[in-house]
Amino acid sequence: PERVQNGLSQWHNTCHLPQQVRVLGIPYDSRFGKVMVDADYYMKRLVDGSVTLDIDGFTSLTDMTLAIIHQDIKNNRPISVPLISLNRFWFYPGENSFLEDKGVIYIKKSDVQLLNEEEFLTKDGKVAGTGRPNPLADKFTHRFSERYAEIAKKEPIFAELEGLFRFVALTRIMKHRDAPSEAGLSLDYLLNQHPVNNTPVSRTLPGISTVKEIKHRSETQRGYSEHYLWLPSCGGVSIDIDIRDRNIERDKSGGIAGIREATLDARPSKESLYWDFSA
Repeated sequence: PERVQNGLSQWHNTCHLPQQVRVLGIPYDSRFGKVMVDADYYMKRLVDGSVTLDIDGFTSLTDMTLAIIHQDIKNNRPISVPLISLNRFWFYPGENSFLEDKGVIYIKKSDVQLLNEEEFLTKDGKVAGTGRPNPLADKFTHRFSERYAEIAKKEPIFAELEGLFRFVALTRIMKHRDAPSEAGLSLDYLLNQHPVNNTPVSRTLPGISTVKEIKHRSETQRGYSEHYLWLPSCGGVSIDIDIRDRNIERDKSGGIAGIREATLDARPSKESLYWDFSA
């Protein structure tokens, strides 16, 4: 009907209004910031099904919801999922574990996981969190986290994001172990003087809207029913990796010590601060 189409048109126009982008804790216009923003934006499109990765068994939250609604309608049951749901999704550190031997720490595991929280609109029009996940959105985030490696192979931005998590883990370990003092090395230049290459990051991005329709013809006099689905979402990336001694395991195999010796043997000269090394 024309009234419905006008309503959907207004919905899309509103959703596509510029959304404020925030980058905190690092230089805004940096490759680091751009990777986080791009990964977050692409994740939202995977949530609502506006893009797909052709991974068997992995579908968008929108399509998961539609499948349940379709079965409910087909079996003449009340709709068992909310037709309007507001969720926040964000990337966060998963399990972190490390191996250590003879002054060398090896990143054994540094996972990226997707989390979510259901949100609602308050009386004054502000968005607030409920403090709990939407069950179906929670199922989607678990699938996303479990299959992160497959997703990263299909979409390289997620592989880059995982690399950032590992860089943060590395720097947190260096701070935890006070590595610069142990090595007699000052990082003042790198921390305070070294110029960061400029990579422009947009201050605003258009919102994302997806409306999918179910048409089911029944044998009643009503003919068929139409259902429209709105699943607005927001997101973010938090790389708050907490390094504790309990996450660092002593390596007894000799493998880490072997990497240490091979790395030092590959050093071109004592003056070299960095060099290529193939493990």
